[in-house]
Amino acid sequence: MDIAAFLGEYQRVFQIEFKEFLTIYLVIFVIILLVTGVLFARDSLKSSEAEVKLKGKFLLAAFISFSVGAALDAITGLIFSDILEFPLNSPIIAIFVIIVRSVLISSAIEFYARFILPPFIK
Repeated sequence: MDIAAFLGEYQRVFQIEFKEFLTIYLVIFVIILLVTGVLFARDSLKSSEAEVKLKGKFLLAAFISFSVGAALDAITGLIFSDILEFPLNSPIIAIFVIIVRSVLISSAIEFYARFILPPFIK
């Protein structure tokens, strides 16, 4: 039994087409992460301190953008290869991957702003 049959296939640099099992797992993981993150951020937004409220806003934005980016990254192959039937070397897929990865990078910056809160943001 080949484990790669359940996980996915390497398509090209920085791109993997996940199989159905791993796609379902990743989407469930992202949903759980989003729900718990929003609950945590909501508690921060209820604080009376202005700095904690600002951190809560960054945390909420980070969890939402990470969830959207991770879900889109997980289902990229499913959307373009299986549903829309684009060839895997299509430039549309490359552009979509760049946009999705940019959303993930923005979530990392938002997480950084939340946990470190540099002085220029205060």
